[in-house]
Amino acid sequence: MRKRIQIDGVWFVEEQTIEQDFDVTFSYQACSGIFDFMVLLTDCGAVMTDTGSVTAYVKGRDKEPEYWDNTEWLIDVRDGIKTSFENDLTTEQLSELQNLLIAVTEKGWV
Repeated sequence: MRKRIQIDGVWFVEEQTIEQDFDVTFSYQACSGIFDFMVLLTDCGAVMTDTGSVTAYVKGRDKEPEYWDNTEWLIDVRDGIKTSFENDLTTEQLSELQNLLIAVTEKGWV
């Protein structure tokens, strides 16, 4: 039987703590520092499906970043299908993002 306690007529069950001795995230960063790509790993080090995301610091690292985590959309950006952004990336920034997405695809992260 699980450990329980009743307080004011409400039953509570003791929670179990799961201890992890590993870091479950791995980060890959583009050279210019404008885009960070992050993917989650399993405890065995395998990439978890559809966990890749881009953190975009288009307005600078001291400003609020944008987070892009739609894998299909990122693939479209990589392949040049989606190239219009609300924040109007420059041609160089778009090229850098596409190069980053190509690099992480080659690593099997996308």
